[in-house]
Amino acid sequence: MFVSFPALWVTAAFGGVQLARLADLQPMKSAMFTQKTAEIADLQAEMVARFGPGDYVPSEVWTRGGALLMLLAFALMMYFSLAGVVLACFRKAVERFRLWHVVLMAAVPLPYLAMISGWVFREAGRQPWVVYGLLKTEDAVSGHSPATMLTSLIVFTVLFAALAVLNGRLLLRHARLGPVETGLGQDERAAAEPVPASASAGSGGPAGPPPPFTPRY
Repeated sequence: MFVSFPALWVTAAFGGVQLARLADLQPMKSAMFTQKTAEIADLQAEMVARFGPGDYVPSEVWTRGGALLMLLAFALMMYFSLAGVVLACFRKAVERFRLWHVVLMAAVPLPYLAMISGWVFREAGRQPWVVYGLLKTEDAVSGHSPATMLTSLIVFTVLFAALAVLNGRLLLRHARLGPVETGLGQDERAAAEPVPASASAGSGGPAGPPPPFTPRY
């Protein structure tokens, strides 16, 4: 908690510096983000005069929606981390405040939500440009057919979804073991296998737990 709070503000400061320069580097995106309708119309007319007929206004839903979602995620992280710093100063809260622990676990997706929504804001707000004012998206795409692109999208989507499900199952499996029994290299099967009666009788006493698995490198 003591690291996440200042790290959050350092990250936000870098983003704020870039956002401040947005009006100079990508004025249409900046106008869409701030909902300046008159400026959007002026920029559209200016780009038509410079680059020819076309729609130079990005999607408001994706551009502004992505930016607002990113800022909302940042605000939630800020409040959670600030409260976390205060609570982390008290030993009883660290050891026994279960509600705080649950909230922290529930907040794990927030950084990913902020990154993805920020990426949507960056990419969608730049359209129809790949390189703003120099290269349009329609001129930069490869010559593959729509069927090929759709197939590629489906394959990668299914693959990443399967990896996400597998990762979730592995995390849940280790979480059920508790914080102590999750050491790497431990053979979980050894603890579950019953001790043969002959081994117990030959030892001259009750069978103890199996020796821990020691990886060799």
